[in-house]
Amino acid sequence: MKGRGILFVLTAAAIAVCAVADGLSPVARFAQALGGRLAGEAASAPRENEGAPDTRTAEVVAAVLATVAKVKAAQPDAVPMAFWDFDGTILKGDITLGGEWLDTPKLYKGLAERAVEEGFCPAAERDAVWRRFAEGGDDGAGRLGRLLLVPFVSGLFAGQSYSRLLAFGEAECTRVYRKWLFASSLEVLRALEAAGVENHIISASPEVFVKSAAAMLGLPPGRINGTRLELDGDAITSRIVRPIPYGSGKTDVLRGIVAARKGGVPVAAFGNSYAADGDFLSYVAGNAELPGGAVGVAVMINGGSAAPSSAARFMRVCHERLVGD
Repeated sequence: MKGRGILFVLTAAAIAVCAVADGLSPVARFAQALGGRLAGEAASAPRENEGAPDTRTAEVVAAVLATVAKVKAAQPDAVPMAFWDFDGTILKGDITLGGEWLDTPKLYKGLAERAVEEGFCPAAERDAVWRRFAEGGDDGAGRLGRLLLVPFVSGLFAGQSYSRLLAFGEAECTRVYRKWLFASSLEVLRALEAAGVENHIISASPEVFVKSAAAMLGLPPGRINGTRLELDGDAITSRIVRPIPYGSGKTDVLRGIVAARKGGVPVAAFGNSYAADGDFLSYVAGNAELPGGAVGVAVMINGGSAAPSSAARFMRVCHERLVGD
């Protein structure tokens, strides 16, 4: 993690310096730099074995419920649980960075940039954060992807009111983000919920941002997990609570949630990135401890070509239709 921290300072410095030069805010510059890299990956990734867009929701639900039936037959008091990534899996785009990091530019601004615009990061504090980043050098934007964003956002909003920022995010979800939800992802989530499966979100986005989506998803806020920052009363600090829910960190968060839930059994996992989500999807698909010999269902949504050999266990689907269509 020490090396990652050094690389973060160097990369963020490059982003901040470029942003000042061309008039963009560092949040917008970060999203643009990271967005260009991910857009290139999305454009080059073939849609192999996914089927026609939005045609496999019933198949996915049936597969998960078949696993639930096996689990419940062997352990009647089991609580089946499904775990979802959020950005790119349920929401088209990224609630923190905005809609320009995927394959279509300028869908919408992310909550980080919107919150800065609304004054949640006063200009003097914002400039101090930028100056601190500018003390480093240029080591190439985007190398660590999502991991770089967390300390950047932490620096921007440290000292701000958690409840006020949450309320702002909830209003933005109603105003902007609701229409960018993948309709097929919501259909699967709600069908599983209706069948007694507990749905939980595990996102790398700051938890205060992703919890803003609770109402539009119809989930209790307690089931939504993101990158957490310690609070001092209602004030956000810059101290990150580990594990960071990215890559293997998502698996760590999942295991903690299951361990805390009496009778909890992870029966399904949903993601959109082999790098960010592949580890927890593989964990659910390969968990040999499920009751009754059941096999967990792992679903990769809009993941493109499957490079990792472990991805052979994943159902691969394409979701395009949006709630706002």
